[in-house]
Amino acid sequence: MLAATTTCSCVGVSATTTVTVGSAAVLTAQPACYRLNLATLTAQATFTATGATPGSTVTFHLGTGPNGPVACTAVANASGVATCTATLSLFQLVFVTYTATSGSQSSTSTLGPCIP
Repeated sequence: MLAATTTCSCVGVSATTTVTVGSAAVLTAQPACYRLNLATLTAQATFTATGATPGSTVTFHLGTGPNGPVACTAVANASGVATCTATLSLFQLVFVTYTATSGSQSSTSTLGPCIP
């Protein structure tokens, strides 16, 4: 294998190479919901993002954009799916959106109560 900066001093050799570049994955936050636990006055929310680079860390922020409080983080599986469950305080339930970030990509989706 030759790196892009390597010079080959081959004489009388020719080759054809095909390079296939796949489309770039797009990080997509999926709608999330939470379930209240009245005994502890907390809520459990599950966040999911698709299209992440396999093995990359996805951070889930409450609110719109990467500056909101971090709810949880997850590592994307081989299919590019990252999922984590977070315990939210009652004060955090004022957020109606969340943002998934990974590398330079981000995606925002809804957050609300789970409807049975």
